[in-house]
Amino acid sequence: MKGFLFQNITPNKILKKSTVSKLVFMLKEKALKLSAFSY
Repeated sequence: MKGFLFQNITPNKILKKSTVSKLVFMLKEKALKLSAFSY
């Protein structure tokens, strides 16, 4: 039972991490573009 739960939870955590990192990357790119325009 524990192994089944672990297998279910782990991929979700990895997916969440990747989506969060993608969002952070997009926000950083937007911030860079905005700062480039403001100067």
